[in-house]
Amino acid sequence: YPVLISYFAWFASEVTAVIPSGPSQAVRAATPPDALWGLPGMNKEVNTYFLVTAFLLFLCGLGAVFFLAGASPGRPWDAMAFAASPAVLLAGLVNWDLLAVLFTAGALWAWARGRPVLAGVMVGLGFATKLYPLFLLGAFLIDAVRRRRPDQVAVAAVATGAAWFAVNL
Repeated sequence: YPVLISYFAWFASEVTAVIPSGPSQAVRAATPPDALWGLPGMNKEVNTYFLVTAFLLFLCGLGAVFFLAGASPGRPWDAMAFAASPAVLLAGLVNWDLLAVLFTAGALWAWARGRPVLAGVMVGLGFATKLYPLFLLGAFLIDAVRRRRPDQVAVAAVATGAAWFAVNL
């Protein structure tokens, strides 16, 4: 997985570890890998990890709704298509994609507010999560050419590369 998804999964495991339900690290280390699932408390720990991850993804979804509602000033209801989408409910917990959606929505929000550096950072973070947020730079280019401000895309592209590089470093 890309680096930010790995950080996200690690953070969820750290939160899960605060709620002890599985065997100790010493017991895990002494147990062969094929026998780990049979240890007492492992099913509860896996369920706890799922719930922690689901809650964190829910927060990502709320953040995405916030950003989408502000991406088009005067039209906050445009975010309703995302917020009320059955596809989000059905697929939101299949993978960690809502983290990339959060960064993508944040990039749209920042670009709409004339903040190309922040938009680029959000694209870079999204790119460190999934590939598709990188394609926003193409949309930004079209918008910048239309507004006769191609320098904004260059700034966003540099910020994208810097954010992606920093996170991957």
